[in-house]
Amino acid sequence: MDLQAFEVVLGDVNAPNILVLALNPFCPACGREYNAVQELLAKQSNFAKVVIRFVGDVNFKDDAKIYISSLLIGQYKLGGHDFMNLLSEWFNTDNRNSFARKYELQPSKDVIKTFDPS
Repeated sequence: MDLQAFEVVLGDVNAPNILVLALNPFCPACGREYNAVQELLAKQSNFAKVVIRFVGDVNFKDDAKIYISSLLIGQYKLGGHDFMNLLSEWFNTDNRNSFARKYELQPSKDVIKTFDPS
């Protein structure tokens, strides 16, 4: 899956404003920005079309970022779990392993170590 080519679209696709978010799923600042956008959409759902692009350095084989971005995009495409809540939960969880177990995700052992080395 080409992460840079795929976009998640939220909000009103016909809204006069477009917000583009480049999110790294392991970035605390990205999580705060996403939460702010989620609050904006909850208050004014017609305000904007929100385009999310997941970022990770695919050239350096950043396995954890690529894996979780692919997982989240896959959930969006499948319509599985409420995507906005799933992404919010991801950003707000302290234990990446329990998140993976909760949703029955089976990342490779090498990748899960990058989530939570303990």
